[in-house]
Amino acid sequence: MSVFKYSERKWSELLLNCGGVRVGTLYDFRKDEHKRGVLDKHEGTKKVSHDIKNYSSNVKSGLDHAAVEKFGFIKGDGYTLTDIRFERHFNASDCYIHCTAHLLSQSVMDEFDKADSCVEIFRVGAFYRRITDVLNKINPVHFYGVHKITYGERDELFNGENFGIRADLIKELRYEPQCEMRAIWIPKSKNRHITPLNIEDKSLTKYCREVRVP
Repeated sequence: MSVFKYSERKWSELLLNCGGVRVGTLYDFRKDEHKRGVLDKHEGTKKVSHDIKNYSSNVKSGLDHAAVEKFGFIKGDGYTLTDIRFERHFNASDCYIHCTAHLLSQSVMDEFDKADSCVEIFRVGAFYRRITDVLNKINPVHFYGVHKITYGERDELFNGENFGIRADLIKELRYEPQCEMRAIWIPKSKNRHITPLNIEDKSLTKYCREVRVP
């Protein structure tokens, strides 16, 4: 499966000719200076909630019991809960990110300001393995893989089993036309501040080609 990188021609040519890639960060996407299609002030955040009308701790089954167990706010036995809401807020840790799209389409390209060209990455695994090697020489990372973004509300209801999809793999419905695929690298050092990186590695050009957008 290929993925597609939409951008201004100068950036496409940098990738095709020199292996030039900008690896961003999750928190950087929250900054106001980004163009339309990139800025998202709520990147990496979500909330999960559950409302309880009447619950007795003597009942060891059902959605309310699952919520009590999973949220973990109340321990013990012999209590009742009435008209209470559980909420948990999630703010994903900062990480390195490279975004592409899983669809080749003019409608996707139109989502990004000034984008007038597209590069197909046709050997996705090899492309990201090489970027992982480069990143590890700068700041050791764990490659979390390439994931299709889920589009939906950041305020979720408890699903009865867990807290749902990771907060760094969710975007609001208005971004759905971008068809985003997201590669993620998690820094092994939790105490080090990270910033976007501009890398050039000629070997990356072997996995890319320019493609006409229909």
